[in-house]
Amino acid sequence: MDRLRRSGLRVTSARLLVLRALRESEKPLSAAQVYASVKGSGGHIDMVSVYRSLSILASLDLVHHVGSVDGFVACRMSGEHPESIAHLLCNACGVAEEREIPLDVLRAIVVDAKTTGFGSETVRIEVMGTCRACQLNAS
Repeated sequence: MDRLRRSGLRVTSARLLVLRALRESEKPLSAAQVYASVKGSGGHIDMVSVYRSLSILASLDLVHHVGSVDGFVACRMSGEHPESIAHLLCNACGVAEEREIPLDVLRAIVVDAKTTGFGSETVRIEVMGTCRACQLNAS
């Protein structure tokens, strides 16, 4: 919540409820699933507040949008937020894990984009596969 305060934004109950719902889930949640989670835990929120909160929290990198599943995850990176991240997504159980993209990989992607005249700002990678737990359960 320090990022909210440092950015000059208020720490509202809606923002806290949305962030708590995402932190309690290991899987990316859609806005509707965030709403259902908050309501299911006894919180009071409307869908407009969910969307607004997600937008603000994402702009501060407190949550990340995972495009391949059109859901959001709470940022689990400690300290300063890395420039670029990757999400490892399990096709079997839906768990999402966050990883920092190694600097050499990031540079290679940015250099390649630059050769086409594309000015990159942020690199986000989504890797679909099977997590270790699901691999072990399948054995």
